Amino acid sequence: MSTTDADDIRAVVHDRLPDTGLSRTARRTATRQLTAAGAPADEIARLIGVTERTVYRYRAADRRHDTHETQTSST
Repeated sequence: MSTTDADDIRAVVHDRLPDTGLSRTARRTATRQLTAAGAPADEIARLIGVTERTVYRYRAADRRHDTHETQTSST
């Protein structure tokens, strides 16, 4: 992720400034951080320029990834 992406993510997450020009990776990172901060899916969607459904898909993929990592580190 570039420095620009990191700065853009920071503006979205901390200042709640909409940025619809984020890269896919930056959108996913912003979604993770906003979710952790308790932001609802509709607000996240508005801030990063995706549908609410996309936010739910990102969250589900993160849960699957986290579950997989937990299972593989337990063995």
